[in-house]
Amino acid sequence: MLAGCQTKTQESATSQCKGSLSDYSAPSSAYTAAYDSGFSNPSDRMGWSQPLQIAWSRGATAEHCGLNFDRDAYLDMLARNFPEAGRLIHDLNGLQWHGAQIQKAGQAFCTDARLADAGQHL
Repeated sequence: MLAGCQTKTQESATSQCKGSLSDYSAPSSAYTAAYDSGFSNPSDRMGWSQPLQIAWSRGATAEHCGLNFDRDAYLDMLARNFPEAGRLIHDLNGLQWHGAQIQKAGQAFCTDARLADAGQHL
């Protein structure tokens, strides 16, 4: 699982708090910073590729921010394009985890810019 901003030893490249999404509990500010940077900090990707984290997070944004989103079709696309993770991983570690972070951030997360970006990934 991804998480963030609780360590006291390493300054995150993507946020003002210490730590990264690899820590136990990610505050919304750490998730938002990692999302907006395209998961450019390797510690925020938890061993998954940057394109996969982007695909997961943009799908979750579409789903949780009210875009027209076909979850099953998106999971099928993820399984085809990212075979290193099976459909269950795409669902649990991908859409569900990112969706939980977006829900925690609240409706303020669903900006016009993030919705436009997510729409390009559908």
